[in-house]
Amino acid sequence: MGITVSPFANFFVRQDFEDAPDELDAADVAHANWNARVADNSGSADSAASSAPKAASSAAAPKAVASAASTDAANMSVSNAGLDLVKNKEHRELTAYQDGAGVPTIGYGHTGQVNGKPIIPGKTTITPAQADQLLQEDLAPAEAAVRRDVTVPITQGQFDALTDFAYNAGAGSLHHSALLRKLNRRD
Repeated sequence: MGITVSPFANFFVRQDFEDAPDELDAADVAHANWNARVADNSGSADSAASSAPKAASSAAAPKAVASAASTDAANMSVSNAGLDLVKNKEHRELTAYQDGAGVPTIGYGHTGQVNGKPIIPGKTTITPAQADQLLQEDLAPAEAAVRRDVTVPITQGQFDALTDFAYNAGAGSLHHSALLRKLNRRD
């Protein structure tokens, strides 16, 4: 599945699902596309999440073009809309639980310690303010990865979507992704 970086509201336009690189699957593209739509307020989460893959087009795919709204990622931080994106997707839990992989988790997907102590499912609790603080701390490495790895101008919504991608998949996954290579090549 090839993806095209678009100068329009949708950051990732899904095209040509037959030639997908191994390191990027349909779920990655759909996830990033949904994130960009929500972060840019250019479409509803329902319409983005339910949109079916588009057939390959015979026309040449549009190339990314720096616009007035684009800026150097090295100078960007997650916006309030980006924070809301993560918060809405992660669903805040104030009492610790085990996630699907069995990892003790609390807040908006925090898996480290809380107040210097291990997270104990069913016992560790936090306040809403602590959940927000943990999220800010947990997003910092993802933001740093986007600042370091993106070499082309991007919009705030794109920065937010890429940060969410790095937060969920890991900075290494972003660094080694076809998504990042194509973005930086303006493919």
